[in-house]
This record gives sequence, C-alpha cells and structure tokens, in this order.
Amino acid sequence: PYKQARGFNGYSPETVEYSGAPTLDLAKKIAAGMLLKVTLAAGSADGVEGLQQSVGAIAAALRSPECRVQTFDFGGNGGLTEALLPAMVTVKRTDLRGCSGLTTLPEGLGQCTKLTSLNLWGCSGLTTLPEGLGQCTQLTTLDLRGCMGLATLPDLSALHPTLQVDASSASAAVAAWVARGCTAAP
Repeated sequence: PYKQARGFNGYSPETVEYSGAPTLDLAKKIAAGMLLKVTLAAGSADGVEGLQQSVGAIAAALRSPECRVQTFDFGGNGGLTEALLPAMVTVKRTDLRGCSGLTTLPEGLGQCTKLTSLNLWGCSGLTTLPEGLGQCTQLTTLDLRGCMGLATLPDLSALHPTLQVDASSASAAVAAWVARGCTAAP
C-alpha cells in the first residue's frame, strides 16, 4: 500500500504515499515523518481488528512534531472523523468526499490551522458545520457539493475574501449563506 516518489536525484528512499486500512504500521510511518499523503481505502475501517487502537495511534502520530502529512483522504470512512480530524494540525488538504453517513464535524476541526482545502462533496447527511471552522484561517477551498442536509453554517466572513466555496447541488441554506458572504443566518 506504500508508494515511492521520484526525487530530484532518482528515487527518494522515503515512502511518501499510503493507501489502505488504518493500521498501527500506518501510525508508525506517520510519526516517523515518512508520509506526505494518506488515503484510507473505501470501507477499509470496517472489520479492522484493533481499529480503536490503530485510530488512537494514528491520531497521536498526526500530532507528532515529525509528522509531514499534507493530504488526508478518509475514503468514505466518515466514522473516523471524531478521532482523527482534531489531530490533523499539519494537514493542508482533507477529503471527506462521499461520507454520506456523516451528520456533523467535530468542533476540534478549528485546531487544523494549516487547513487550506476541505472537501465535503457528497456528505449528504451533514446538517451542520462547526463554528471552529472559522479558526482555519488558511482555508481557501470548501467543497459543499451535494450537501443537501446542511442547515446550520458558521460565520466564515473573515475568510470570505479568499475562500472559494463550491455549493452547486447543495441545500438552499448553503446557497443563501454563500450569497450573504458566508455569514451566519440572522
């Protein structure tokens, strides 16, 4: 499940990309600063032995000073967001595309201050976005396509000048929010 990247002088000896199930081995590689991109395979969290232990170890690894993960794709495994999202303090791009069973995001998302892109496309069960999202001051891309259940949205007006929101095929509440400059409903 690991891929190498071509470096400037041939192939880099470090592993840079992972695709597969959440495991303790994945946590070790994150903590060692060996990964730039993590993609959890769709449904890979289902039936994984020791899942809670692995997820806890991955969350701790994401907080380690050596962590270099820049992109984290949940691969539709929305059930892992509560434990992992607040730990992604170094991650710039988070992809929750297709996590249709997800109804809310943790308030701790605001701790992800390096987050530049949040993809929520197809999170049709999502009903609210946390106020803490406004603390993600580097956020420039927010994909809300297909978020038909979104009704409660935070005030992101401070981010609005540089924030690009894709709200096509989203709820009427999202369209109104974007039209107001991403300010909370009166």
